Order: sequence, then structure tokens, then C-alpha cells
Amino acid sequence: MQQAEQLRRGDRPRDSLDALNEVAELLRSVAGSADVGFEPDIAATLLGRAKTLHALGNLDEAARAAAGAVDAFQRMAQLNVSYDQDLARALGVQAEILARLHRWPEALESQHRTISIDRRLVRINPHRYGLDLVRALIAFARLCRDGGRRHAEAVGALREAVGLLQSGRYDEAVVRRLLRAAHSIGADLIDVPRAPRPSPPASAGSGMDHAAEAKAVLARDHYLARMRLERLPPADIALVLLAMRPRPRWLDMVFRGFESHIAEEVLEHLVRQAIAEPVVLDLVAKELLLRLDDRPESFTRIFHKSTVSLLSHAVPGTAAAILNSLEWRYEARDVLAELDREQAAAITRLLAYDPADPSTF
Repeated sequence: MQQAEQLRRGDRPRDSLDALNEVAELLRSVAGSADVGFEPDIAATLLGRAKTLHALGNLDEAARAAAGAVDAFQRMAQLNVSYDQDLARALGVQAEILARLHRWPEALESQHRTISIDRRLVRINPHRYGLDLVRALIAFARLCRDGGRRHAEAVGALREAVGLLQSGRYDEAVVRRLLRAAHSIGADLIDVPRAPRPSPPASAGSGMDHAAEAKAVLARDHYLARMRLERLPPADIALVLLAMRPRPRWLDMVFRGFESHIAEEVLEHLVRQAIAEPVVLDLVAKELLLRLDDRPESFTRIFHKSTVSLLSHAVPGTAAAILNSLEWRYEARDVLAELDREQAAAITRLLAYDPADPSTF
């Protein structure tokens, strides 16, 4: 289980899922013959599976796994209150997944149950559980904002969160970060109560003023900028990035904060465009390079399917600009061989070197 969680946090969700499947298989093999109960392990495995499937964008399966984890932790909590915190965490994960599926009433109900549990725990020990309640309240307000529902309750949740943060009990750096998040959501809620988001989300032709949005995003620090961008469909995130002239470090920190499935979709939309801004182009080149597997002993580079797939969608000018970067030159021949021959030829004609001849690098 620990290995699976480490892999998920290390942005290796497929490896994490394989590890979780191995755990589940082991639990199934021993559960029938063992004298002790394995329900806590099964519940934890289901919750880890829900998080990993969520990261992979497999939302329907993630929702089923989260529901299984919530049911399991709820049964245990009915017999032992020490499982209340585990139940609250499972409900929070379930709320996030249901929100991605635009099942807003269910998502808000799960998050509300998280808040109820955390409030009880705070009455017992505010120092230990207070920040969990703050995060749950801010998450509830964010879901209300994104779903265009329960506006007054969202504002009330933020007021409660800010009150807890101003109690002087918690680390100042953490308090500042959470206050920024609360104020950002609060500003959106005060601006205008949102209508529910459409399902599916809007396409790149949504009518947004991407230049104006880019200006607003650039005025924020990387943490708040990422939070604002994550409210948009990936196609619009890409167009907003293309409309800005960001600082390299700032853009890097924003992009690395995206969940892996969001980053993947944004990259796909970016490579479909002609990228004129060098900082954005450099980010795309580096992110695609990071999606390569480690070199085996033969020193032959093996490409992730996602890397080849992303470049197969690229316009020739953008693909050539990426492959022209120094870091890509020794990889270009291999990746071009994976692409459609006509597309590979069009890209090769735009390169500043011959990918088959290292002396031209």
C-alpha cells in the first residue's frame, strides 16, 4: 500500500494501480482463511484505487472504488469511532470524483458529511484536526462555486474556515496558503453566483477572452494561478497559456501543480497550436521529454505511448520547434519513426539538422 501511494504521488499512476491490484489480489487470497479481519486493508486499497483511477481520468471506475471505500469505512466507524477520520478522507475523495463527473448534488453531500465528521473531531482536539476541517470547508466552497449551487452555504463555510485560521493555533505558512485559497474562492463567489457548469465542459470555442484571462492569471502567484486555471476546460487552459508571456519558473510551478490527467490534456491542446512564446514552447518540450521511460542497459530510448500520441497530434511547426531543442536532438530519430510517415517527413523538413546524422547536431 505504501509503495502504491508513493508511486501515485510520484506521478506514476499506472504503476500505482498495478501495485494496488497486487494488494487486492493478495487480500482476496488470504481473506477467506485468515482469523483476523482484513476490512481496514480492503477499504484502504479501495481508496488508493479511487485516487489512482481519478488521476488516470477513469472517473466511472474511480467513483465505484470510492463508494466501496466509503461503505467499508462507514461500517467500521459504526463500530469504532477511531475510523471517523478515515471515513472523512474517503468522503472527500468521493466528493472530488463526483464533481469531475458533474454529479454536483452527490458531490456536495459527500463533502458536507466530511465537514460534519471533522467538526466533531475538532471539538475533541482542535490543534490536531482543525486544519482538516479548514480544508474540508474550503473544498465545499470550491465545489459550490464550480457547480453553481448553495452559494450562501459556500460563503458561510469560508467564513468558518477563515475564523479557524485566525485562531493562532496553526503554522503561519500553512495559514497564509489556505487563506489565499479561501480569499480567491470568496472573491469568485462575491463576484457573481455561478450557473452550473455544463456537462461536458466547454470546448476551445467557448467564447472566452483568453488574453484577458491570461492577464488575470499572470497577476496571481503560481498557487492561485493554478487554482484559477483548473476551473477551465483543458482546451481553454492551453489557449490562456498561449496568450501570456510568463516567467519560466512561474509557469513551471503552475504546470507541475496540475493533476496528471489535466496536464496531459493541456499538452495535447498545446501541441495542436503554433506556439510562438519561447517560454511555453520550452515547457512543452521539457514535459514531453519527461514522459520518456528510463534508459535500459542498451541505451535505447523507449517512448511512452503518451509522448508519441501527443506528438502525433502536433502541427508540424510546433513538433519541429520541440525537436529542434538541444535536449531532443538525440531522441528525434526514434520518435519520428513512431509517427505517420507523411507527418514525419513534414516535420523533418522543418528541422535545423538531420536526425539520422549526429554530426549535424
